[in-house]
Amino acid sequence: MRATTSMILAAAMAAFVGCQGDAGGPGKSVPTTNPLQTKRDTFELAKPLVPISLKQGEKKELEIKITRKEAFHQTVKLTFEPDKGIKVDVKGNDEIKDPATNAKGFVEADKDATVGEHFLKVTATPEEGGSPATVEYKVEVKAK
Repeated sequence: MRATTSMILAAAMAAFVGCQGDAGGPGKSVPTTNPLQTKRDTFELAKPLVPISLKQGEKKELEIKITRKEAFHQTVKLTFEPDKGIKVDVKGNDEIKDPATNAKGFVEADKDATVGEHFLKVTATPEEGGSPATVEYKVEVKAK
């Protein structure tokens, strides 16, 4: 009887301990990052240090820079979301191919752009997978 009680107790303990791990199943939270991605195979999108200052109707060069980590060799696709009154022209430079670390284009304020603070959101997305990076450029529009 003592042996039977010990076996039942051991089986109950094993079942209890075994159920304490990660259960999975419906509703399980799944990480959104690639578990195979490491800090060596990522990149960073450079944050602008100063606002872009434009007069109404003016156009200036825009340079988007990334820092590649040692094992990051993907092409990075750029997308732009300017506020109303601001235009971006990258003339086909909407990606940064390995080993390049920058892309150039132009940012322009419409002739009738509202004077004041605007924003240009830039998103860089790795072509073969991985987490995108986003920065916002502050664009100050001044009267002509």
